[in-house]
Amino acid sequence: WRTVRVYRLGYAHVQAGPRTFLVLSNVTEEDPSGQTLPPTSFGYALREGMLPDPNNAGASLHPVPLLISIDNGHGGLVGYEYKAWERRLYGSPAPTWARDRQWAVARRRVWDGVSGAEAVTVYHRSDPVWKDLGRHVFRGFHWTEVEEPTGHRHQHFFHRGLGSWVDPDDPEQYKGKETG
Repeated sequence: WRTVRVYRLGYAHVQAGPRTFLVLSNVTEEDPSGQTLPPTSFGYALREGMLPDPNNAGASLHPVPLLISIDNGHGGLVGYEYKAWERRLYGSPAPTWARDRQWAVARRRVWDGVSGAEAVTVYHRSDPVWKDLGRHVFRGFHWTEVEEPTGHRHQHFFHRGLGSWVDPDDPEQYKGKETG
């Protein structure tokens, strides 16, 4: 075997409330002689999301790092925008409310660093699906439609493990059940 290139991964600890997350901060490509290219760096923003809560059997809102930018070190940049999907549940003892919040990429912006042009990809989604598994659990989306920078659209359907009523060949059966 002959080494052609080496990738050095850099990590950072992000303090988010009572938790610490290990995130990828940069990647540096190196040839066998040790020459390197500019590092690709990753940027994050903290947003409140659902995480397992070590103090109880359920989950609660805590800050979590979401990837918002990738800079290739040559002028190219990718940026991510997110949409929050939230469900409020009436709890016990009354009158309390529990919340569940998940984040999904809503838009990706790409600048190639050469032309100055921006290419935007937009992600459209069905309503989220929540399933009662002892507590309401986020199970994803029935579909995601991707709108490419060219204007082309394509739709993807997902299995969410919701039980025997799911027939992957019959999308009509999901109507009215998306948030049930």
